Amino acid sequence: MPHVCFKRSAVAACCSVIVGGLASCSSGAGPLTVSAADYGDRWPYQGFDGGILNCYPKDNPLSGKNDLQEITITLGGTEYGINGTALVRFPDPHQFVPRSEFDTYEAKALDGMDELMSKGRALCKN
Repeated sequence: MPHVCFKRSAVAACCSVIVGGLASCSSGAGPLTVSAADYGDRWPYQGFDGGILNCYPKDNPLSGKNDLQEITITLGGTEYGINGTALVRFPDPHQFVPRSEFDTYEAKALDGMDELMSKGRALCKN
């Protein structure tokens, strides 16, 4: 059954196209607003007070299943990819992540990124 996804006003919806051109649609849990204040020093995106997490289910060309997710965060009006699948289609937000004196990502920021990724992934499952 073909799967069609579209985005309207920061809300994603995916539809399974069925016989006769009808569609069965599900938008999952929808976008999730996240706040830098909730993360404290674990907030990974310097210069932004928060963002909007989203997850778009995506067909896997290798398996033919709808088992991939594009996890994104909108920061300052721009939607960025935060997982590998999303980075194919969306810009990379890593330029905003604080770095240590050794030019590696700060450990606390990595913890925040992991938590955002987990919350984003959960959006596709709802």
